[in-house]
Amino acid sequence: MGSPTTEVFFVYNLADGTPLTGAAAGMSFDTYKNSSGTNITPQPTITEIGGGAYGFTPSFSDANHGTVYVLNTGTNGNPARVARYMRPEDYAPDSILTIVTQIQSYTEGKWKIFTTGPDANRLVIYDVDGVTVLKKYDLQDASGSPTYINPFVRIPV
Repeated sequence: MGSPTTEVFFVYNLADGTPLTGAAAGMSFDTYKNSSGTNITPQPTITEIGGGAYGFTPSFSDANHGTVYVLNTGTNGNPARVARYMRPEDYAPDSILTIVTQIQSYTEGKWKIFTTGPDANRLVIYDVDGVTVLKKYDLQDASGSPTYINPFVRIPV
């Protein structure tokens, strides 16, 4: 799970349709629970971002439960309620960064096919530093025999 980012929503003035400003103190959560129906406390603080935009940083009771909220936007808010179900996996920036870093390591690091020694008939992929082993594969020809010449299959070790 990535770190949750600000949940942003927009509220307009019910009377004239302009962006509602200065209303964060009048907003509250009617519901703030995990997917099992258990209340989550403390509830996050609602802050004004500007131009009718408001937000809060969500919290999750644990990585296996989502959070559902119904937010009351106050007396002059339009919409009167904002609701959403959020899952921990909705916030994946940390995971994406890890995946990008791994792809970079695999594409920019060196690799070598060994012909002798304990890694004979094996493809070894190294990190960008050229020393750290990322992955090893046994190499086989079309008949399933170990080979380092014209491999047909690679099998993770």
